[in-house]
Amino acid sequence: QDEAYSRNLEAFDWEEFFSKRGGEFVERLRHQWRDEFDIVLIDSRTGLSDTGGICTIQLPDIVVAMFTANYQSLYGVRDVMRLAQKARQGLAYDRMPLSVLPLPTRWGVQEFQETRVWLDRVTEAVKEFYEDWLPRTIRARDVVERIKVPQSDFFGFGEKLAVAEQGTTDPQGMGFVYDKIAAFLASDFTDLSALVGEQ
Repeated sequence: QDEAYSRNLEAFDWEEFFSKRGGEFVERLRHQWRDEFDIVLIDSRTGLSDTGGICTIQLPDIVVAMFTANYQSLYGVRDVMRLAQKARQGLAYDRMPLSVLPLPTRWGVQEFQETRVWLDRVTEAVKEFYEDWLPRTIRARDVVERIKVPQSDFFGFGEKLAVAEQGTTDPQGMGFVYDKIAAFLASDFTDLSALVGEQ
């Protein structure tokens, strides 16, 4: 990576890359990472692009689809995740179905009435992804309500990490939610108490 990185990335010919067995290269990387690491996190923009497709279709076992409480973000992430799941079925490589954890972020904590309206709206829009892995005894809305990441202006500036700055014990803090999500992901979607509590 140097000064030309952005320019080189923009000029990268993905069609040529895949025509010259680029998919196999990405697949080898995936196998190498799975052999060497317990968990690999890939930060990717949600959207329709070649790199987005690699990061949401070919590489992952799980996608944590982060979005904000506005129409464009919510329905945009829903549509992209639907496309990713469908494209995953047609992938040339052997894969389990793609698990998606929709994660509402930058959630305002002061507006009680708006919170209720948006909790219902978010649940309705993305419940199909929860229903893929959530037992019928647990409502998608209960999960959405417990994992929404609160807005914190303090973390909007610079590169501060909530779990380091704030810790993970304050139920009103971002770190608390991130800790829950991490525990659930580490359990490979089996420890539902990490998301919704023991009850």
